[in-house]
Amino acid sequence: MTIWPLSEARWLSSDSPDRIPCQLHFDSPLRLQARRRQSAQSWGNRELITKPVYSTLVASALNRLRVYLPPDLRDQTFRFRKFLLQRAEALPEGEWKGTIDSIHRWSTSQQARLDLRGIVGVMDLPAGAGEFWPAMAACRWLHLGKNSTHGMGWFEGRAS
Repeated sequence: MTIWPLSEARWLSSDSPDRIPCQLHFDSPLRLQARRRQSAQSWGNRELITKPVYSTLVASALNRLRVYLPPDLRDQTFRFRKFLLQRAEALPEGEWKGTIDSIHRWSTSQQARLDLRGIVGVMDLPAGAGEFWPAMAACRWLHLGKNSTHGMGWFEGRAS
């Protein structure tokens, strides 16, 4: 059996991958939910994020990749999360252009058809993915957001 490490995931080019202007194309619904507020009203379904910003995608990527890291790096990533997200917020980004869509699957445990809502669309990154390109490259394979194991959150990066 051949093992393929995620560290071999490539971004759009080998020349300065952090600065290549690009677009992130989400053709499979991306399911991101707003954080829960600490109140009695927060126990229902969380609101679907319909216009994500790049730092939200980076946060989702960090969450997705964290389980694949050795324990010491997992802890470091968690400690520096706020700093990393501030760095992501500083990168220029275009406005999200997309719509709500869903995929359907049968749940054997619930004996019902589930409609998993998410968003499909495009985000421009005019200055590139920045220092987060390795996380974005890895998440092209692992997908982003909730229900990624069901095929949601698949995206493609394209040079623009």
